[in-house]
Amino acid sequence: MPSPLQTVLDVILGITPVPGLSAAFNILSHIVSAIEQARKSKQRLAVLAQSAAQLLQTLNTEFRAARLVQSACGKPLKDLHSLLLDVQKFVNEEQARPFFKVLLNHDDRMEGIDGFYRRMSTLADAFQISALLNIQGMLSNDGWAARQDGDSIHKRLMGLEHQMQLWHTLSANQQPQYFVQPQAGPMNWPLAYGPVVLNPAQTSSVVQHYYVR
Repeated sequence: MPSPLQTVLDVILGITPVPGLSAAFNILSHIVSAIEQARKSKQRLAVLAQSAAQLLQTLNTEFRAARLVQSACGKPLKDLHSLLLDVQKFVNEEQARPFFKVLLNHDDRMEGIDGFYRRMSTLADAFQISALLNIQGMLSNDGWAARQDGDSIHKRLMGLEHQMQLWHTLSANQQPQYFVQPQAGPMNWPLAYGPVVLNPAQTSSVVQHYYVR
């Protein structure tokens, strides 16, 4: 079964857009290029692009069959163009966020992606092609992709936790080295290269200064 991104590429490469949809297909190709470089939320973004490709493919078919006329679809076409530009901006911003900021903004990201599907559904109504698009199927695929991305995040967090545990283990095994130098006089203090550490095992009637390199 081809991946969602491969499906989008097949649509882009296999279709000659009607003049009114050329800019929309061009934006979609840029979206795909950005998602190919993505490391975060890749499955959800790919499924989102796949849904946009299904919308464009259906519209292209309807325009070619003259069941839709460009002159009568000015506002829906403008809204379609705006939607795709917003998706492109969302994808670029998503990849620019640091990993931990992505975790903190999880709810905002969920709402952002859900909002794109609501706008697709509104566009389908505006173009009167709702019967030709399976919006519920798109949402179902999005749910599957969200679980896939969740598993990827969990694996990455587990890897980070393992690295932290290893770092703590190595740090705990590094014992400080003690160096003893008798006090020679009030102005002859040893040079301290680190925090002063008192070693309980060292006892003497002579005042000692302890330091670690």
